[in-house]
Amino acid sequence: MKLPMNNKSVFYNRGCPFGIKGAVAFSAFLAATAIAYGQNLWPRTLTESVTGVMERVDYTIAAPDLVLTHKYDAARHYNATINLNGYSATFLADVHTSSPSTDFFGFAGATFKGTGPDNVLDIGIVEGSDPIWILESGFTVDNATVNMDLGTGSKYHHGTFTVNVVNNGVLNWTNATPAVGKSLILTIGNGAGDNAHASISYAEQAWNNASNKITVNGGSFNFNVKSGRMQFAEMTVNSLSADSYIDSGLGINKDGVLEIAKDVDHKIIMGANLVFYDNATYRSYISDVVVLKTGYARIEIAASAKSMNMDLHADHTFSMVQVNGTHAQMNLNLNGSVLTFESLDFTKLDIVIEDFENGLFRWKDGTGYDASKISATWNGQILDDIEAVLNEKDGYTYLFSATVPEPAEVAAVFAALALAFALYRRRK
Repeated sequence: MKLPMNNKSVFYNRGCPFGIKGAVAFSAFLAATAIAYGQNLWPRTLTESVTGVMERVDYTIAAPDLVLTHKYDAARHYNATINLNGYSATFLADVHTSSPSTDFFGFAGATFKGTGPDNVLDIGIVEGSDPIWILESGFTVDNATVNMDLGTGSKYHHGTFTVNVVNNGVLNWTNATPAVGKSLILTIGNGAGDNAHASISYAEQAWNNASNKITVNGGSFNFNVKSGRMQFAEMTVNSLSADSYIDSGLGINKDGVLEIAKDVDHKIIMGANLVFYDNATYRSYISDVVVLKTGYARIEIAASAKSMNMDLHADHTFSMVQVNGTHAQMNLNLNGSVLTFESLDFTKLDIVIEDFENGLFRWKDGTGYDASKISATWNGQILDDIEAVLNEKDGYTYLFSATVPEPAEVAAVFAALALAFALYRRRK
């Protein structure tokens, strides 16, 4: 998206207007609107050209439809607060440089803040500009709507890039480009009542640094990528105000954790698999919170992964487990929760259950099962009598051990299954 420079606008620096350095294309427009606004409130374009790093002071918008052009031919940090003050504005970068890797534009902790009813900021580049190399620490969207498109050629890097979307703020970031070797730290919302929303659409592959982190404290998100998948070392969802979407798969990086807290009452809907890298952990207190658009989520274990972990505090159903390597181990802590698979291939998968209870692990269609594929402990005791028993009533195969007593709260539910298990052992 190239944003047009045809808005009428006023921009202030702590209440004092900057001098006009308008483009020729604006001259007729400025003359036509001078009477309407008064001479000291003409729509104006602020342009700059600097030879070194420069940090701006705060701005407050005093009339609708500001157009601010930020021109540079050298390194530039931008750490100001733009107070939209209830108005809309356009923030354009006019970039012409032969060294984009050193002559950069930086959001050094900039804040786009809204007060009042409107608060819409469009961020883009001037037609014909060079690609932008975005450096520094990122930005905050606070009670405003920010639509940002810096073009497919722009790049984001230079240390940790932190983005905060809070206080019902909305970020629509299109043509995002992955930061090579740098991490993205994204925080959405500041509490359960926050309806903040972050929509990030990647120009190509998602931002998959091993240290990426997303925290959702309220609000929702929508991630879109053209290739690859969204990957994070840490993703914590404490609260959602609406269903959230990832059009690709969601990857948990090596030693990473995806945690869904107790108060989440909306779904995370994916277009592809939940992918575990080596020793990655999925921890959830909400049943079936991660799903595919077409139904239950599918677990994928990356080829490089030797093991993955699930710490469940609510019932979960997955469609299947896909092991991309030669062998992988699934470590389970069920905490009294039922874990169900529609199909399960044990050929390349071993399962370790740390807190075994009868009837909590089940599958409908199984391939390659034998007792050696399961190891489990109960009350500190290693179980050597795990059996897989088919319940003909519901069509699921359950794991049982004669050593483990039935919990009182599930005894009635599994009474028929226990009888089937006894008959099975008698036939043996």
